[in-house]
Amino acid sequence: MNINKTFINSLTNTQGRAKELPDKDTFYRDSGLTGFGLKVSKSGVISFIYEGRIKNSRSRRITLGRHPSLPLDSAKDKALETQRLMKAGIDPVQHRIQQKQELDQLNAQHAVQQFTLRELMEDYFKYKPETTERWYRPVLENLFSGLLGRPVRAITAEDIAEIYYQKAIRENHPAQAKKGNRYLKAICNHGLRKEINGIGILDRNPVILAMSQLPAEESKPLPPKERFVNQERLFDFIRAIITECHETARDLLLFLLFTGVRDSEAKKLKWDKVNFHDKTCTVIAKRNKDHTLPMGPLIYAMLLARSTDQSPTGYVFSNRGNYSHIGDLRKQFRKITQKTGIEFSPHDLRRSYATYLEEDLNVSDSQISRLLGHSQQGVTKKHYIKSQATNYKDEASRLYTWITSLGDWSRDSGKGISRLDLENLYEGTGAVTPELSEIYAKFEESWSNDGAAYIHTHLHAFLYRNKILSIDEYDKHYLDDLFDLEFLEPYDDEFSQMTETQAHPTPRRGNE
Repeated sequence: MNINKTFINSLTNTQGRAKELPDKDTFYRDSGLTGFGLKVSKSGVISFIYEGRIKNSRSRRITLGRHPSLPLDSAKDKALETQRLMKAGIDPVQHRIQQKQELDQLNAQHAVQQFTLRELMEDYFKYKPETTERWYRPVLENLFSGLLGRPVRAITAEDIAEIYYQKAIRENHPAQAKKGNRYLKAICNHGLRKEINGIGILDRNPVILAMSQLPAEESKPLPPKERFVNQERLFDFIRAIITECHETARDLLLFLLFTGVRDSEAKKLKWDKVNFHDKTCTVIAKRNKDHTLPMGPLIYAMLLARSTDQSPTGYVFSNRGNYSHIGDLRKQFRKITQKTGIEFSPHDLRRSYATYLEEDLNVSDSQISRLLGHSQQGVTKKHYIKSQATNYKDEASRLYTWITSLGDWSRDSGKGISRLDLENLYEGTGAVTPELSEIYAKFEESWSNDGAAYIHTHLHAFLYRNKILSIDEYDKHYLDDLFDLEFLEPYDDEFSQMTETQAHPTPRRGNE
């Protein structure tokens, strides 16, 4: 039987399958090329085959390919090649597998040679939390922008050392250079573990080689930073925050100083995480863990004052456009530095907070650690001691009391309005200074606009808005006595039911 196009067309329909389905697999063998033939399966699939004996081995039937995907001429060429391999004692199937493996290896080698640093970085981020990408990406893209598009295998230790010298020595930013190398080292370590068809992306870490070529002191990590706001300059620093910064920046910086949270944690604080009843707030700390901390008197007053004008975004410290949280505050930092000469960063305020607790208030290391939201080390602390930062409300209040004892930050002199000043003003005795008259006028104005009930329940917010920051001098019972508010009982739900007359009584002044 001569297997040609006419014969094949007589067997097939327009879809290239058998016109009639056989009861079992049927074979048609070519009379011209020994071993070459057709196979028609029970399902109607037509395939080209070759049958023969491997030299010094067994007979094999090899499927060459399907019709019509494989043309007849190509099928006969493959049959001749298969015949040649069998006569040479080579198994065609194993030969085909070996060829595919060799081709895959060549493709893999090419892919590895072309695999860029950016591709490796993106692959690394797939296996890491979003916070890692948020920290690493800007540093890597800024420091190694010239290397990201290059094949990672083509990046040499000399390339990395040159970038390090540029940033650390010439530009005098050793901390940024060391951080960049640390991040890049992690990316390259990932390349040591990643393979394409069994071929590793990297066989050595160029960052390690680069650091080994640097002087010994350059390969050492930088010592921990020690900068904080010295206690002797703390009054000047807080006073500058109040006088030089816009309202949101002022509140954010005071929040950082009085809570010790990280800058990013404070900026992303939302109102649904503020609990005025328990006097706590919850920030999203590292690894997306909740960190709940107590409010001291100042933070409670500040948040209460800010709560009257909440941003639609839900952020406590929103930006001016009210579409996100507040952003970069370096301009505000420079204003404070220009007035005080104090250089600082947001993390310096966190360090200051911890220092004040330890040096001035004798708070234990473990308590400070929990207030800062640090992970607990050791089996006992990690698995058995479960005290929370919210248990240390007294420490938060003591810190506030200690700082306010340095002076009233609402005035350059450091002398604010005391309880005695208000009593003298109320009784009509003592000197009525412009400052006392001003604060009394503000109190009367707020009383008229908001009502006594509002002032009674939001006293701390009233004092904060009017920059009477020594808030521990004042309490509701004291104001009850001073301004005849005895009729106000501690019932929150009934305030809305008060009459207009009850809500807006006229305060006594002096002996009037």
